[in-house]
Amino acid sequence: PFLAASKNFLVFENFYYAASAVAVNSTTGSQQSVFPLVTSPRNIHAAGQAVCSQEWGAMQNTYPKDKQPKDVNLKLCFTTSYAYSFLVDGLKLDQDKQITIQKDVGSSEIEWALGAAYKEAAELLKRTHLRP
Repeated sequence: PFLAASKNFLVFENFYYAASAVAVNSTTGSQQSVFPLVTSPRNIHAAGQAVCSQEWGAMQNTYPKDKQPKDVNLKLCFTTSYAYSFLVDGLKLDQDKQITIQKDVGSSEIEWALGAAYKEAAELLKRTHLRP
């Protein structure tokens, strides 16, 4: 319930690389992936379905949509499926929940250590009742 009620839901790292490679659509009406990207699990699922439904040769000609190397194609179907399932089945977010996918904070990339710090700060706020 806490996550579903949150207005600002930020995902990063592998969510960014997967969303960039498959050009996940924005929920603001833009067809182009511009980061930070405001989107939804439904849009991640749709982009993943487009990848997963292609024959390998066609996929190699079409993806990745960004400048990542072609070897990321080996895991695009898995990473988009996992991202969607993690959000909807794992975290129990609604398919239309607004999420923000981001790579950088200021001029610094969001890496796992920053993610761990973000999680700890959120837990502290929750324990101290500074955040609903």
